[in-house]
Amino acid sequence: MSYWGILTQDRQENFAGIGHLELELSFWRSVFHLTPTIDHLYIEQPQLTLERLVSSSDQSRFSFSDIVDRLASRQTETNPEQKTETATTIPGFRSRDIHLSQGSFQFHDQITGARLAYHGLDFSLQQLDTQALTLSLPQPAPGKSSESELKPQHNKYTVQITGADQGQLQLSGQFQLQPLEVSGNLSLQSMTLAPFWPFAAKMIPARLTGGVIDFHSDYHLSKEQNRFVYSTQQGQFTLQQLVFQDAQSPKVKLSRLALDNIGLNSSKQQIDIAQLQLSGLWTDALLNRQGLDLQRLFTPVPDKPESASPEPASDTPEQQQVSEPWLVRLHQLQMTGTDLNLTEQQQTDGVHWRLHHMSLSTGEILSDLSQPIDYQLALDITSDSHQHPEKPRGHFTTQGTIDAKALQASGDIHLQQLDISQFQPYLQPYLNLQLSHGLLSTQGHFSVEPSNHTALYQGKAALNQLMIKDTRNRQPLLKWESMAIDAIKFDQAAQQLTIHEMVLDKPYAKILIAKDRKTNIDDIVVSTKAAEKSEKAASPVKPKVTEPSQTTEQQPSFQLEIGAIRVRHGSAFFADQSLTPNFASGIESLEGEISHLSSTPGTKALVNLTGKIDQYAPVTVKGEVNPLSSPPYLDLDVGFHSVELTSVNPYSGTYAGYYIDKGQLSLGLQYQLENNQLIGKNHIVIDQLQLGKASHSDQALNLPLKLAIALLQDRNGVIDLGLDISGDLDNPSFSFGSIIMTALTNMIAKAVTAPFALLAGLVGSDDELNIVRFDAGSAVLSDTEKDRLKKLSSALTDRPKLRVSAEGLVSFAQDSQVLKEMKLKQELQRLSGLETLPADLSASRFPASGPLADTLNKLFQDQLQIRPAEERLKVEQRLQDENPEGTPDPKVVTTRLHIGMYNQLLNAQTVSHDELGYLAQRRAQAVKAFLVNETGLAPERIFLLDSKTELSDNNSQVTLTLSTD
Repeated sequence: MSYWGILTQDRQENFAGIGHLELELSFWRSVFHLTPTIDHLYIEQPQLTLERLVSSSDQSRFSFSDIVDRLASRQTETNPEQKTETATTIPGFRSRDIHLSQGSFQFHDQITGARLAYHGLDFSLQQLDTQALTLSLPQPAPGKSSESELKPQHNKYTVQITGADQGQLQLSGQFQLQPLEVSGNLSLQSMTLAPFWPFAAKMIPARLTGGVIDFHSDYHLSKEQNRFVYSTQQGQFTLQQLVFQDAQSPKVKLSRLALDNIGLNSSKQQIDIAQLQLSGLWTDALLNRQGLDLQRLFTPVPDKPESASPEPASDTPEQQQVSEPWLVRLHQLQMTGTDLNLTEQQQTDGVHWRLHHMSLSTGEILSDLSQPIDYQLALDITSDSHQHPEKPRGHFTTQGTIDAKALQASGDIHLQQLDISQFQPYLQPYLNLQLSHGLLSTQGHFSVEPSNHTALYQGKAALNQLMIKDTRNRQPLLKWESMAIDAIKFDQAAQQLTIHEMVLDKPYAKILIAKDRKTNIDDIVVSTKAAEKSEKAASPVKPKVTEPSQTTEQQPSFQLEIGAIRVRHGSAFFADQSLTPNFASGIESLEGEISHLSSTPGTKALVNLTGKIDQYAPVTVKGEVNPLSSPPYLDLDVGFHSVELTSVNPYSGTYAGYYIDKGQLSLGLQYQLENNQLIGKNHIVIDQLQLGKASHSDQALNLPLKLAIALLQDRNGVIDLGLDISGDLDNPSFSFGSIIMTALTNMIAKAVTAPFALLAGLVGSDDELNIVRFDAGSAVLSDTEKDRLKKLSSALTDRPKLRVSAEGLVSFAQDSQVLKEMKLKQELQRLSGLETLPADLSASRFPASGPLADTLNKLFQDQLQIRPAEERLKVEQRLQDENPEGTPDPKVVTTRLHIGMYNQLLNAQTVSHDELGYLAQRRAQAVKAFLVNETGLAPERIFLLDSKTELSDNNSQVTLTLSTD
């Protein structure tokens, strides 16, 4: 029978149709088996078009709904009281071959706008026998063949459907009808999700724009004791290139999700999954005052409220029985390549956080959480306040066990090189500090049990390269090179933090007393009004504060115990601007310890520190302190002995009006602070002070220093002065001794700053003016370093007695590598005869042919004694091993060959000690030439040290040192 079809009710398009139908009956088989039998049924090009219509009622209406309604009404009119009886047996029917081919199906949904189209629909059913036992065959009698050997295989089916996206659904297997049993294989290949998304688009605000599914599984279905039993085996599920986005841009991406070896058993109510793999998960989230945008995007849209309906009838006892829950067993979870991005605008103006290179693996996971989960997690942490961060600024790893049912977790953590300056935007509203740098690391074991308010951590920690600046003057307030904690223990239940020992290496602290007698640490905490203003800006809704009741149990105070704080190679700077003129002093080579530091009231920590001024004048700090108590306690003796006054000439010349030719200072300070009452005694001894020539500084104090010194010196040339101070810190009032004492202490104070730091301060710079950096392999000054030298020259111009010594240095690894490449390129240019080489010439950008390619081949063979043809064969073999099924692309082979040959020749180049020494010498010469020719410094003020004989592997730089006449 040729084409026939059914039109829709409006006759606008076909509802259903068949291109060709062929049916052949088998009369004699029907008679022989006493069963209706057909030889074959062939249906070609069947088509069906369905459409879901927009309806005013809550029930869905389809394009064929009128047919269903009409048939239902006719059946009711014809047999209004007829009751359907369930057939107990299935009538016999046989067919050799039933085949449907080249079918098509279309579905249009007017409600969601979805349009689905499938073509290439093929269905085959071989040897149909409704009464055959094909899967549950009876056991054969002894000595007889089994029925499977006597009968052909019945009821085999195959189904294949191809979608518009070329995704395919394939089913194949075998079945029997009584007892019902089906067994087969399901395969879903390259099925895209976007066409189906309109059905779910109204459920969540997020929009799916990408995603491809592959699924393969064996399945089995049977009916046992009036219930269906089903199972699957060897299931494989893959979801690739999943993309969710908001109205403008992608928000969630997933490269691949794979479930391996999925097994399902309805009898045991178990789902077993060998492995879940997640790779390439990427998110881009925004956290602002409205909350997390991803939460809003994936929160289900609530349904429209429905009218109240009557209470349903009570369930029967059988219905009230709760079935056992299914158990899902995941043997292993692996997540790799995860990249989570979050822009935080809730507490700050905008910080871009990123957790990337994240990997997670777990042991077995049960859905009932009846057993703990072993895990391993690793990730990089980074953030930036201005742009999307790229480079990691911290690495975190942890492994342990989580018991989700008992709400317990324990394990080991390892935090490496976390840059704590990332948290500066969160400190800024509350502290007048700039956390410029700091690398935090810790390693230890933790255990957490929130239900019991228990958290324990034991391990070690380090905070290195710390730099904290005062935001008001942009000067370092506190810094150190490293801080190591050998044993740390935190106990939340006991409200206690115990540290066995802290070791500070090269710490530096700066303490200033202003004219109003406030220190630079008094205003570290932002005032209450400013903090409240910042909190209002961050949260427009003011939180309700509940006053604690008198009956509330008082929480125990937090206890801090530190066994010892050891200081190595420390330094400090102290200035008292409340004195007239000001006093300042610096300490270097600070060594010692502070022991038994505790927050327990009444305890006192012992202080024993020693140091040197300018590396030779001894300094001692001894006594007792307790900065953790309230109010704080202090009883310290500070002593400076035999400080050479000539070292403070930059300060004495600027502020006193004279330079010092000779003299030594000894200073003893005694401070006691208890109950906010300060008592201090200062004892100053100046030995053999001799003023030199006047500095003619316009900032110098108008004091008769020469007359004052002549009056105060005894016959041994010693000036011995004392100054007692006292006052209430809440309302300080100090009385001062001699004006001569204050003038001399001002000269001493300004001498302790290091020479180059002084020079930098003169030109208002924070740069390290004693270091001039160069690019690897180069002796050419960059614009940045020229600016640094200009600042140095400007400072040296104001200090004509200072001399500069320059020593060139190299980095063996970096400089040698660049020099090697320069040598190789010079040889390539010479042998190729080219006037110039391409500017972007490198191993990966080498020409495939031409003079350079020929020169590379010749140079490779001459220098390395390897034939290029042999090297090409190796490259081809490697590419073949990488892709056994393909043939290497000649262009790729050539590119790989040139990269390998170039790198081998590069590694074969040698750089001698003399060449590196010559580079170091040229760097020092470049610095002197710039200072002389460009800034106008006299050549006799700059000395070049030997940069070749004692060549050391340091950095690509020139180190400057200062000297005087």
